Amino acid sequence: MLTTKGENMNKSMSVWVGCLASRNAGNLYGKWIDLEEDCKDINDFYAIVEEILKNSPAVGAEEWEIFHTKNLPIAFSKAGIEGLFKIINIKKNCDDKVFEAACNMGSTINEIESYIDSFVGFYDSKVDFARETISATENIPDHLFFCIDFDLYARELFFDYTFYDETGAVFAPF
Repeated sequence: MLTTKGENMNKSMSVWVGCLASRNAGNLYGKWIDLEEDCKDINDFYAIVEEILKNSPAVGAEEWEIFHTKNLPIAFSKAGIEGLFKIINIKKNCDDKVFEAACNMGSTINEIESYIDSFVGFYDSKVDFARETISATENIPDHLFFCIDFDLYARELFFDYTFYDETGAVFAPF
């Protein structure tokens, strides 16, 4: 099962790899592989797969398949194994909450990277982001600050910016 909105991406990404010859013979034979703990890189992954096939009870075990997944971003469905290790690398170099938000916003590896690169910060609401943006960019005297319609300004900002409701992450346009 691929991870969908709201699921925790902080958990380790895993796949259950099974031998196709065993499955075709009526048996399920395989193993869960923790992609972050068991594999330093893609070569380690393929070495584990080779071990699974070598130890398979089926004669002529040569082919394998990923039967189940845990905690994988949706982008995995389009990325394949090589792309998955790129996603893991991205995760290692990114804040967990930012990574989770980016994975739930983007549906490809490039989109996930773009969201991470355009991350602005976490805010309780779009209006809070609008308040901070005005405070940081405009020189408005304190006695006039209450005159600003922050709801309207937030609506205008979020024609360009993106807000991820689950975590309050804000992403700049890319």
